[in-house]
Amino acid sequence: MKLNYFRMLDKIGNSMGIVPVHLSRNSMVKDSISTGSLVCDLIIGGGWPLGRWVALFGPEASGKSSLLYHTLRDAIRKNVNVEFFDFEGSSDPLYLSKILEMNLNNVFGLRKPGGTWEITPQCRYHQPDLGETYFRYMHRILKELPDKLSHDNRWFYVYDKKPAKESFDKKLYRATKRYWVEADDSGAQVIWFIDSLPAMLPEKRDEKDESKEIGLQARMFSQYIPLVKSRLARKRCSIIAVNQTRLKPMAFGNPEYEVGGEAPKFYSDIRLQCRSCSNIYGKGQVVEEPCWDGIGVDKYRYIKIATRKNKCFSPFRNSVMRIWMEEKGDIGRGLDPVFDTYQYLIETGQIDEKSHGKKMVIKLEGLWTQRMWSWQEFKELILNPNKVEVYEKYELNDPEIGKISEDKVKDLTNVNYNVEEDLKKDVSKTLEEVEKILEDKLNLRERCKEQIRNDTAFELYFRAISGIDGTSAKEPEKLCGNCAHFHKSEECMLVDDDTEGCDQWMSEEEEEEMLEEEE
Repeated sequence: MKLNYFRMLDKIGNSMGIVPVHLSRNSMVKDSISTGSLVCDLIIGGGWPLGRWVALFGPEASGKSSLLYHTLRDAIRKNVNVEFFDFEGSSDPLYLSKILEMNLNNVFGLRKPGGTWEITPQCRYHQPDLGETYFRYMHRILKELPDKLSHDNRWFYVYDKKPAKESFDKKLYRATKRYWVEADDSGAQVIWFIDSLPAMLPEKRDEKDESKEIGLQARMFSQYIPLVKSRLARKRCSIIAVNQTRLKPMAFGNPEYEVGGEAPKFYSDIRLQCRSCSNIYGKGQVVEEPCWDGIGVDKYRYIKIATRKNKCFSPFRNSVMRIWMEEKGDIGRGLDPVFDTYQYLIETGQIDEKSHGKKMVIKLEGLWTQRMWSWQEFKELILNPNKVEVYEKYELNDPEIGKISEDKVKDLTNVNYNVEEDLKKDVSKTLEEVEKILEDKLNLRERCKEQIRNDTAFELYFRAISGIDGTSAKEPEKLCGNCAHFHKSEECMLVDDDTEGCDQWMSEEEEEEMLEEEE
């Protein structure tokens, strides 16, 4: 008689409430929380995955908090329960409101004098001090929350005790002796933001002002991080923590180290390093450019990001972001969406890298492929909220827009208020229809996000980095046989003694004639 090992596992596991967890790449990308940066989402594998411990670390002024605020914006827009632990107490309300693009009362709530909520918060903001207190707080919440598991392409909350009102799946109850209540979606239950780990004060250091015990903070992390880390995955909760780097005095080799010992590094699933850098396309730390509308000046600085550890995607990837410091003399908007979109298209081989500051051709399918764009025009394409104005100014053509606004779109911005009311309503309705269509068709960033969501971006990314100038081994016919350059370039004109020149420098008609003669 042959022992049915898997049947025995199911029997013992179900009696003890131990159920295998299903892993899915599609679910990981679909439910992940965006960092707010296309290039950052690209190098970490689609965004911050659920059920993980994520660490952002780097020296001062390296964009860690800005990246955290953009992540908070995406989490709020997805209606995820969020708690923000600001141990440093250094969040700037004005800067935060610029990034979130929302009234902070609607984000963090507003209490009445009696203590009840007048506006229910989407994110609970805390300014704590003691680290152990809030580790115990997170641990208790994780114990109270039900497991959130996938079964047969459906998501369930799994309870040990019978829920009061919700109906549960009786078949799964008989099999596992636990109560499976179907969930509305596969999203996160809670996400915690910690800014930052070095500011978490151990209780002993708070009690004794001059404690001589060393390594108190490292011991705290070693003791309490496993308590919360072990439950994150099956509860569909995440922790995104900011850490700092310091310099070791009299050290050999790299003097930089992360605060808090080895436990935060060991238990992290993704470790993203941020570091200030100079302008990669020019000189200097701070760059000044005209605003997208030509009125005023914007100031930017550059940040280099690199994945030092990644259990969810290919590790050791790096890219560059740009921080929008000032906008027309006012505080900036955090991560620059224009440079971020441009850099993403470079990383995926959809714009030539040499095109910065010159005319560029966008290869991503859309209305923007109809013309070449200068850098200033590219900024307006991304930032101008009036898509009708962009459509008309750059003489773009779309059959659907032409049908809807064939006789009226030219006069939409200069309506004659002496005309009849019916005509004015008709013109207004047409404008709304055109704006809705163009908001979708001219939204280049949304098209890039769609590539990340359906995994197309990663295919393009690896294809771009696996060959020369974005060409992979799958397309050897596009490589020049003599000098191995992509398409035509000035280097192709170089002639060695052993070669007769570069055939790739010929025009397409000359190449076709040459191939016909050879055949």
